[in-house]
Parts: sequence; structure tokens; C-alpha cells
Amino acid sequence: MKDHNEHEDNVLLSAYLDGQLTEAERARVEAQLSGCGPCREEVEALRYMKAVLAAAPRRAMPPELLGAIEDAVASRSWTRLIPAALRAPRVFVPAGALAALALVAGLWLGLRRDASQDFIPLEPLMTAHARYTAETLVPQGSLVSSTYSAQLTAQNDEQDQQAD
Repeated sequence: MKDHNEHEDNVLLSAYLDGQLTEAERARVEAQLSGCGPCREEVEALRYMKAVLAAAPRRAMPPELLGAIEDAVASRSWTRLIPAALRAPRVFVPAGALAALALVAGLWLGLRRDASQDFIPLEPLMTAHARYTAETLVPQGSLVSSTYSAQLTAQNDEQDQQAD
């Protein structure tokens, strides 16, 4: 049940009076009505309005009035800006087919890519790996090529002397 400050909306209450609610909605509205005076008053007002409208006399619309309304609506309509030939259904079918064809072609071209873009070239990758491996042998701060060569030669000489 809702708080006393919260009330059901008029659309739901009107649907309740018309018998258009599901069982769960109807039970919820009835629970709200049992504890909420303003909602009960609103339902009674809606019930009275529906009864008055149902009792109102019904008259057929004069054909002249119907024609005048149709003319007034047509004169203000956006359709007068579009030529009648373009409003005909025979134009929409080919235009729709052309639009569908353009969509399919766009998707096909967009999904079809050059396969070479999907692969990383192997040679630069192997070169980068070899360079990284060689640079890990060099102590930090001594990456000058002449110093590196001298250090590498000294390291190799020491290994040769230890092996002898």
C-alpha cells in the first residue's frame, strides 16, 4: 500500500473503473482505495464523469463540418510540401530497396578489411627482441657503443682465462 501522501494516478484509476487492470494491479488499487480517502474521492469523481459522458446525447457530425475539418488539416499539413508523386507507395518500395542495398554494401565494405593489417611483421619484432636481449647485458649508464664493446671484450677475455 502506498503512503497517505502518495496517490494513484488518474489513468490507473480510470482503467480500474473500466475493468482494464490485471489482477495484481486491481488488488493494488483496491488496497490503496481502502486506506486512502483522496483516492476514493477521485474514483467517485471519475465514476460520476463517466456516467455524465455516457448519458450525453450523441449526434452525427454534419458532412460539411467533416469536409471543412479535413480541408483545414490538409492545408496545414507537411504533406503539401512533398509532391504527390513522391508520396505514392510505388516510390517508397524502390527507394526502400535502394536504401537496403546501400546498407548491405556499406556493411560488406566496412567489414572487409585488408588482411595484412591484422598481422605484425616478424622481422622488426625479431630485431627488437635481439636488441633488447643485447641491451640487457649492458649495465645501466654505459650504453655508449665504444664502452659497450670494450666491456664485452673484457668480459669475453675473463671467461676465456677462467676456462684455461
